[in-house]
Amino acid sequence: MVFVDRKGQGRSAIDEATHTLLKKEIDLAMYPQGTRALANSGPKGERLDAGYYTTGTANSLKRELGHLKKGCAYLALDSAIALSQKKPEEIQPIHLVFIALDGVATVFPKGTLQIQTNERISYLVGDLLTLNPLEVKGMKKPTTKEPMDEFEKRYEKKIDEIQEAIDRGLTKALHLHEHLLNRFQEEMRRSDFVPKSDQFKLSHELSRALKNEERLPFVILDRIYAIPH
Repeated sequence: MVFVDRKGQGRSAIDEATHTLLKKEIDLAMYPQGTRALANSGPKGERLDAGYYTTGTANSLKRELGHLKKGCAYLALDSAIALSQKKPEEIQPIHLVFIALDGVATVFPKGTLQIQTNERISYLVGDLLTLNPLEVKGMKKPTTKEPMDEFEKRYEKKIDEIQEAIDRGLTKALHLHEHLLNRFQEEMRRSDFVPKSDQFKLSHELSRALKNEERLPFVILDRIYAIPH
């Protein structure tokens, strides 16, 4: 267990975790969202697990991937950089396995201490992301708020790439956007909150967004479903 000070000292925990990984060669589980998300609910207020994009405040949505903490990306890249400095025979790739938890908020959502029993929690194993330490050799973690040289700029760019891959890996493991689209289409057909003349057009636009891997429409749907009925 690596404890994290959530009041701004998270990077020291990343350094400790990196040292632990390199020293003991163990597997490490991380929870990149870092907190319980607001629960989604059905028309009658029934629990329908948590929203994925509801872990942060509304202000977090002003930042790209603001719903997802960067600790996993930092740990992966820092470990890969440290490994790149070892002897060639000691260098091993870093593997990130995306595992999504489905059903935890149905049991115990944010904002309540009431546990709902007789529910199923599923662990959904997604794709594998592999980092080759030799590909990140020479990158440097910035010591100031802004990167000072090309090596630090490459570090920041790689962090963003890993962060995007983590988010994509988790949403795909959950089939999140497909579930949001299917739920919205079903509710449109059953009720009159969207005029019938607009239903086909709206479904078409959401299907297009799903195909093009656009995030924003599904962030909006997810946040809407987190509004208490």
